[in-house]
Amino acid sequence: MKSTINFEQAKKYILNNGRKLEQERFRFHFESGSSNNVIQELGKFQNDDGGFGKGLESDLRSVNSSVLATCHALSICREIGVKKQTLIDMALKYLLSCYDSDKKVFPIITSNVLDVPHPWWWTEKDLEKNFAGFRINPTAEVLSHLMYFGSRVPEGLEEETLSRINSLETVGIYGLRCIKYLIKVDKLLVQTKNAIVEKLEPLIISNISGEKWDGDGMYPLNIVKSPDDIFAKTVSDELIQSNLEYDIQNQKEDGSWALNWSWADIDEQLWSEAEKEWKAVKTLEKLLVFKAFNYL
Repeated sequence: MKSTINFEQAKKYILNNGRKLEQERFRFHFESGSSNNVIQELGKFQNDDGGFGKGLESDLRSVNSSVLATCHALSICREIGVKKQTLIDMALKYLLSCYDSDKKVFPIITSNVLDVPHPWWWTEKDLEKNFAGFRINPTAEVLSHLMYFGSRVPEGLEEETLSRINSLETVGIYGLRCIKYLIKVDKLLVQTKNAIVEKLEPLIISNISGEKWDGDGMYPLNIVKSPDDIFAKTVSDELIQSNLEYDIQNQKEDGSWALNWSWADIDEQLWSEAEKEWKAVKTLEKLLVFKAFNYL
């Protein structure tokens, strides 16, 4: 008999501590809530330039727009099945305005979002180096959104991005997530998708962590989100089931799951706000995975 999580406590945590955005996302997925309500809350994070900021990515408290936050907004639109909205059109135009045509990349953030206290990893120094020139993260994800929502795609970007994926010698969880967004785009040829999966499978197997499944690492349930995930056959059922049980055992009494990072030493008050938001986000993400695997 498989274990079960405390769904009611998790729900209570999200509804009592999460932003209205996460509350409406929860209602959409678990209580037949309206996608329009999600879009309405999401729109509160959009700026006049079409990009998203205002703390949508909870570790960046700046009001200013970034490619990172804008991609997150579009991923939520895809999550709830919304393809046509003025909000989306504006976001796509913003992303195109950020494109570096010489390097064929989208910078994940720019210095204007570092105007308030932020964690040490979001620093301008060595940012391009630390993100491998933005060649995969976030460029592959941005490309996926442009294609998915039917926007103009800069000339040569698709071919260049696919070439970069084909030349990868290793892959981390953030790069993998960006690539998975691209694989899910219907406009991408089936043989192209299959080639990407074939390329990534050995890289995933060699990097997957077999224990201590906390945070954002190459863990089974960070790679595979549902039984029909494109990499479901790459990760063993035994590892997936073990990870499900691990998460059940590590649910906190308040219904949430702990985070494995903090920047309270930089700004305790801002971190306390970010931490509460992140825990609600992560709790919702856990519930969606449990739902997909029929653990609810």
